[in-house]
This record gives sequence, structure tokens and C-alpha cells, in this order.
Amino acid sequence: MPLAWQQLPLTDTLPEFGEVTVCVDGDRRHVVTTILMLPQGTMAEGWRTGIALDGSVSMGGYYGRRLQTRISPALLRGYVHRRQLHLTNRDQELGQQLTIRGLRHLQRCGVRFYPTANSIQAIARELVSFLATVLDQRGQTRLVYWGCGNGDSIEPIGEFSPAVAPRLDVPGPSVFGQNSYLLPALRYFVERERQARQGLYLFVTDGYIADLEAVIAYTRTLARAIAEGKRPPLKCVLLGVGMPHDVPLFSTLDHLDTPVDIWDAKWLWELEDWRRILAEIVSPREVVAETARVWDANGNCVQDFPCGLPPKLEFTLPRTSPWFELEVAGQRLRQWVEFPTTVARLPERMQSSYHLRQCVRRDRQILGIALGVLLAIGIGGWFWVSQQRSRATPNTQERLQNEALELDTLI
Repeated sequence: MPLAWQQLPLTDTLPEFGEVTVCVDGDRRHVVTTILMLPQGTMAEGWRTGIALDGSVSMGGYYGRRLQTRISPALLRGYVHRRQLHLTNRDQELGQQLTIRGLRHLQRCGVRFYPTANSIQAIARELVSFLATVLDQRGQTRLVYWGCGNGDSIEPIGEFSPAVAPRLDVPGPSVFGQNSYLLPALRYFVERERQARQGLYLFVTDGYIADLEAVIAYTRTLARAIAEGKRPPLKCVLLGVGMPHDVPLFSTLDHLDTPVDIWDAKWLWELEDWRRILAEIVSPREVVAETARVWDANGNCVQDFPCGLPPKLEFTLPRTSPWFELEVAGQRLRQWVEFPTTVARLPERMQSSYHLRQCVRRDRQILGIALGVLLAIGIGGWFWVSQQRSRATPNTQERLQNEALELDTLI
């Protein structure tokens, strides 16, 4: 049975380390860590880079394409009673949506709606500037939307240099997708940049992947081809927005047992240094320092590097050792390897989207009983709605659908 590896949250990782991955095996604790640095030597040459932004409908709020508001539980219960509030499931994102009549009533009550912040645009600008500056051989990073249309469509945006990155407009795809199929986006970069010596491709998503098994199968085939020298190496990084509500999915891709490690996974709200995206792009032949040692909490030397410290370290600690110390250049860097039980405060740029999801979770608890009543009367309500829609003309149906999209509110 393969061992279960877990990556330590970046908020609990020393700034000197790119990442720290831990696996508990009986009375031992296996540790793999990298030194935070930009690629050096041949590892810094011949790169092509790309960024794929999730264009599924569940991402609408991150593009600033949704309205949000806060109303009292009493007013909300009234909408439930009048069948003006119903549950939604868009791209596996559960939510609550008011009908057009309910939204108009809110407006008459003086309730104001506020658009969500376009956090993806700011992130895309920074990522394009970073990759095009420090890695891409042409000085340009390709940008696309994925998960558009039926969920399997790609919408190219273009290639951009650091000079134009600060003015980059990222409003979201022309047609938001009804699902999130990652494989078409992965194939897009793999096949388009087949002649590149090395490739780095980032996939930004809110955490749901509809075709995970297909992605895993394709990744295994790709890893074998790279290991056999049939195609150049590449690295893919899954970047999650919001809170880590789908950690197992990210961990599955990050720790696939393949001949070549293709996937890495990070959460954007953890990343204070974009260099950590490149944490796994290291060469074992590089030397970071002349000598180094690794100590456990009991004062024992568990690893010695008398001929040079490589950028990637692998060693084993006793399970009773909650931390290790890297002794290098006369200093000791103490890194804890026990996983925290609390979640660190989010950076300012991601707080708006996190607050929105927290409101959803809180109000679901408050409305537990009310939603039970809604489900009890739901059959009659849905029957009435379907009858009204069947009587409407196609133009009326299209108008109502567009109106609902424009006023879609997560409560």
C-alpha cells in the first residue's frame, strides 16, 4: 500500500523552503523538502509557460460577475414560505438563489447589491508578469480560459509580456461552463508546446474537476513518455482559489505514483512568494551550500551533506520529533513538521471570496429548518414553475434566464 504524503501548509513553512512534504510511517516521519530558489543552470533554459483560468460557472464570483448582499433571517424565511428561494447546483457548487420576483422585492425594500471583486484578474496579471520575466524563453506567457461552454471548451486569451501584464483585462469567458473538464486544457498545452525543451503550465480552479480519472490516466501516459525520452519534460501546477474544500482531489494529483512527477498543487491564498510555484523545479546536481546538516528535536544528526547541500532534501525523523533543524552557513533553521489544527488568516486579496463562502455556510446552518419546509413544499412549487415556463414564449424564457444570471445572488 503506498504511503500517504501530505504537504505542509505554506503559511507554516519557513520562507527559506519551497515546500515541505511529510509522510508518517509507523514510528518514523519521512520528510522531503526543497530550498526556495529560482531554477539555475540548464533547469532555467528553454521554458515555455502558460496559465489556464477556470471558466466554469462556479467561478463567476471570482471574476466579479456576481452580486451579493446580506439580509435578515426573518426576511429570508419569508422568501422560503412564498417559494421565492430555491436551491441551485452549478458545477457542483451548492447555493441558494432568489427568483426574479424575490429579487425585485428586495430592491423595493431598499436592499443594495454589491458586485464581487474580480480577484482572478489581479492574480492573472501577477502570474503573467512573474512567469514571463523569470522563466519563459520568449518573455511571453500564454493565457486561456478552460471549462467553458459545456465544460470542455478552451477560450484563448493571448500571449502577454511583463510590459502589458499590469493592464491585462480578465473579465471571464464569453460563455461560462456548466462543468469543469481539466483534460482538454492539459492536452491543449501539451500538444501546442510539444517542441519546447521544458514547459510549465498553471491551472487555476476553485477545486472541482469533473474528469479527474481521465486526467490521472493521461498523466500516467505522459509521465511514461517523458521518462522514456519520447517527449520533453513539463511541470503542471494546480492553483486553488478560495478555501481548501477539496483537499483530497488536489492531493491525489500532487502525489501520483508516476515515473516523473508532473503535478504540484498549491492554494493561492497561501502564496506570498510566487517562487513557491517553482518549488519542485530543482536539479539534484545543483549545490546550494558547501556543507549542511539536518538535526532532529532530540539533538541527533539525521542527515549530513559534507560535499554540498542540494536544493532537494530527503531524510527520516523519529515520529516523536515535531521539527527538524537545517544547519547551514553557521545558522539553524527550525521547521515544524506537525500539521496545524487551525487555518491561518487569509491574505487581503482573497478575503472577499472567502467571506462570501463563509456567509453561504453560516446561512445554510441558520436556514436548516426553513429549507426543510422548502423541500416539503418543493414538489408543488417546481410543478407551478414548470407550468409557467412551459406557457412562456421562447423570448420570454431567454429573457428570464439572462435576468437570473445578471442578478444571481449568493446569500
